[in-house]
Amino acid sequence: MAYCPKCGVEVDNNVKNCPLCDFPIPDIGEEPKGEKRYPLAVNTYPQEHQEKKNRIFYALEIIVAAVFLINMVLYWFIPFNPTIAQIIMISSVSLALYLMFCFNYLQRW
Repeated sequence: MAYCPKCGVEVDNNVKNCPLCDFPIPDIGEEPKGEKRYPLAVNTYPQEHQEKKNRIFYALEIIVAAVFLINMVLYWFIPFNPTIAQIIMISSVSLALYLMFCFNYLQRW
């Protein structure tokens, strides 16, 4: 049951104004007493999604790092066109940064 905040008269739940002083009754939205029927649902999706995202990101970063290191080792032991080596190194570093940005490890500023 609701009460009038001005005069303290007990009024029904569906009454909009107090019958005694005509003061508006606020809607307090009472919850029914008793046990809730259904338990609180717990969403585990964000945690599972983050774990999968991390696995994919680390796998791709390992591949990019391997390409970078293989390129450096080949360039040190078998000198070939330095322009190609520079292109491969710059592209692998930029790919690593791009992957970090795509997987939200680097935030926009």
